[in-house]
Amino acid sequence: MKKTNYKFILLILLGFLIISCGDDDKSTTEPDINIDQALVGTWDLTKITIVSGTVTIDLTPAQAGIAFTAVFNSDGTFESTSTDSDGTTVDTGTWGASEGVLTITIEGDDPIISPYTVNGNIVSIEEYSVPIPNLGNIPAALEFTKR
Repeated sequence: MKKTNYKFILLILLGFLIISCGDDDKSTTEPDINIDQALVGTWDLTKITIVSGTVTIDLTPAQAGIAFTAVFNSDGTFESTSTDSDGTTVDTGTWGASEGVLTITIEGDDPIISPYTVNGNIVSIEEYSVPIPNLGNIPAALEFTKR
């Protein structure tokens, strides 16, 4: 009788084990992104800082001949609108931020990766290449103000 009880208990345990083992590797449709909630929102470029050797130049976007607005959505999507002497350009893509590093991927371009800091309603992008009319792309630090 004891052998039958052990077999019955073993059969029940095996049944529970099989039932509890499911497919834990189900894929999700949501992307694996890191979002810094402090960046979610609409940001307007308010200051461009160019450092060349020992010279630092601070420009407003108007002085540089550009306007730039970036929208960071909580789902990891991104849209930017830039206006210069050539007209207005709208770019879309994705973004993520982790440990003080912002990554923006605009459709069709290589990712832009830059350190950033947030201080209240101001975000500073520390390394970015800014297209300045008649000068080309200039390395700069950018400051944005949240709307």
